[in-house]
Amino acid sequence: MVSTPLPSPCFSPSFFLDGTAAVFSVCLRGVSFTVKVCGVTRHEDAAAALALGADFIGVNAWERSPRFVAGGALPALLAAIPAGRRVCVDVQPDDNKLLAAQAAGADFFQIHFDPFAERARECAEAWAARVGRGRLWLAPRVAPEDAWPRWVAELADTLLFDGHRAGQFGGTGRTADGARFRQLFAEYPQTRWILAGGLGEGTVAAAWENGARFFDLNSGVEDSPGVKSAAKLARVLAVLRGCAAA
Repeated sequence: MVSTPLPSPCFSPSFFLDGTAAVFSVCLRGVSFTVKVCGVTRHEDAAAALALGADFIGVNAWERSPRFVAGGALPALLAAIPAGRRVCVDVQPDDNKLLAAQAAGADFFQIHFDPFAERARECAEAWAARVGRGRLWLAPRVAPEDAWPRWVAELADTLLFDGHRAGQFGGTGRTADGARFRQLFAEYPQTRWILAGGLGEGTVAAAWENGARFFDLNSGVEDSPGVKSAAKLARVLAVLRGCAAA
């Protein structure tokens, strides 16, 4: 899947979650990592990211996001992405929106939400029941001073830890708390953790040192919101390959 030669390469399909989606991760000397490019709005950016080696493409269905892809364009963009790599990103969607995303061809569902809101757990249980915990990627908004909501790990195999900004759901561009990520990684070893927040050429090496192996790239590989830069993405991937090969 990666178009450039790599030292000591081994490319093999890794079956994540419920075993139905084959995802190709870069494996160098026994160390692998996974990359999702999120906030994609253009077909050409999805194609370029996949050609460079991205494992997943995230498409935003939340109307208040600067990277929002309107309902009519969403199915066409998802259809341009290979099956097994399509991630629909939303914020606290109702059942109708989830059904629409499923009908549009999404494979995975990254849902940002406030875990401390009234009925938060009830809503998350409904999302898990609708799409299955293997296809649900939960992204709880948790402030640095808040205790981590332990029940979240009971409902999804994959959790996303993001940089926090008050009043904002995802896409903050703020670097996540590395110490807290390490702590959560140790406390929930059975969870597949995605790290997001301000990841770019200058920050992914530190994220690697903090234990991240699944990287959610967004603003750090953009020229402007929703317009991705193949050059920036290539540089980030080069850093990650260097980390994996070290």
